[in-house]
Amino acid sequence: MTAIQTPGKHSKLWKDWKAVGSGKDTRFFMEHREAVLETLEGESPPLQVLISEELLEEAREEWEARAEASSVPWYRVPEERLATLSSVRSTSGLCGVFEPQERGRHEIVRMKTVLICWEVQDPGNLGTLIRSCLAFGDFGLVLIGGCRPWSSKVARASAGGLFRIPLYRVSLQEGESLLREMCDSGHQLYSAAPRGGEHPARIQFPQKVGLVLGNETHGIPQRVQNLTKRITIPMNPGTESLNVAITGSILCYELKRGDFAPS
Repeated sequence: MTAIQTPGKHSKLWKDWKAVGSGKDTRFFMEHREAVLETLEGESPPLQVLISEELLEEAREEWEARAEASSVPWYRVPEERLATLSSVRSTSGLCGVFEPQERGRHEIVRMKTVLICWEVQDPGNLGTLIRSCLAFGDFGLVLIGGCRPWSSKVARASAGGLFRIPLYRVSLQEGESLLREMCDSGHQLYSAAPRGGEHPARIQFPQKVGLVLGNETHGIPQRVQNLTKRITIPMNPGTESLNVAITGSILCYELKRGDFAPS
C-alpha cells in the first residue's frame, strides 16, 4: 500500500484545506518546499503534507520513501486543486499544513535579547525579520498588533524560521504594559528612529535588550518612544527612512556584532 494517500472527491479534507488556505482556520499552509522538508525532521513538523501529482510522478520512489519515513500523513492532489488552496502563485508542488507554536509571556520576558514589532503589517517584512533574528543571535520575538504571524506568507518569507523562533503576540491595548514589564525585568529598550538617535556602533549594549521597530507607515507612537532610548542608522542626506525589515536586520546584527568578531 502506498504511503501517499489520495483523498476522495467528496472527502472532508477538501473542506478543511479550503478553510486553512482562506485564513478561516488557526492552521495555515507553508508552500516553501525545502522549508517543509526541513520541518519534517524538526520539533514542529506539519500536521499533513500535500504533494502535487506532477511532482510525485517526477520522482515517485523518492517521494514515497520520504512519506514512508515521515510520522505525518501525506496526500496526493492535482496541481490545479493545490493551486486553488494556496495563497501564493507557485507552491513548488509541496505544501505543509501547520498549527501555531506560540511561547508563553514569561518565557519571552526572561530572554536576554528581544525584537519587538509594534504593529508591523507586512507579512514579508515580518518573515524577513524572523530570518535575521535567527541568523544573528538568540532572539525572542514579540508582536504587538500587526499582521497575523501564523500564515503562509510569513512562513514562506521566513523560510521555515517561523517554527524555530520563540514568539509571543499581544494586542495593541496590551503592548505598552508588556514593554513596562520588560523594563521592570531589567531590559533596556531601544527604539529605531530614522534620525535623532544614537549611532548603533557607539552603544555599549547591556545584557538585556529589547529593540522596538515601528509600523511601516506611522512608526512608533510617542508614548512608546518615551519608554526607550532612540537608535538611528546613519544614512545619506535626503534619505527618508529604510524599510522596517532592513532596519531591523541591520540593528539585530549590531546588537550581536561582538559574536561575529574575526578570530
